[in-house]
Amino acid sequence: MVRLYWLSAAIDLAFTGALAAIAITQAFPVAAMAIAMALVILGHGGYRLDRLRRERRAWEAYELPAVAMRMSPTGLTLNTDRTPRSVFLPWHTVMGFSVHSKGFTERGKSLVVYLAPGVDASTPGTAGLDQPEATPMLRPRVGRPGFRYAAGALQPRVPVIDQALAHYTNGRLRIRPLV
Repeated sequence: MVRLYWLSAAIDLAFTGALAAIAITQAFPVAAMAIAMALVILGHGGYRLDRLRRERRAWEAYELPAVAMRMSPTGLTLNTDRTPRSVFLPWHTVMGFSVHSKGFTERGKSLVVYLAPGVDASTPGTAGLDQPEATPMLRPRVGRPGFRYAAGALQPRVPVIDQALAHYTNGRLRIRPLV
């Protein structure tokens, strides 16, 4: 993953150089547009590298959990690389599961566990939501509250997780859309 970020940064830099060469040889409007495009490309590349550094710091601070989630008749225990302790959610606090895609590969898909509205650390039966690291999952800047997992990293795969989910919740919760 790190190598791909650096390769992407190198391509961004080469493209920016090509845009700078165009800017030097063209008239002002074309040159200004080329420079603006180059700045956007470099800014986005810098943002991605900064995000990678932040993720590395989080991984160094907390060990990667051996088990991402455990299901039981009483609820769901979630472990993430962002929180030092596990989070327990009774089934009535889980609104649903879904798979989101960022491309056509298994690597770009994520499994999202959505929480019911109003679930927080004071909700009866929950445990671990009082951790400061869990706050971004309870109040995201964009979208609904929930926990995300890379679908390609999960063992067993998503269809097996869906079957277990249907078993433990008597069919109330399923993963939508199923991959």
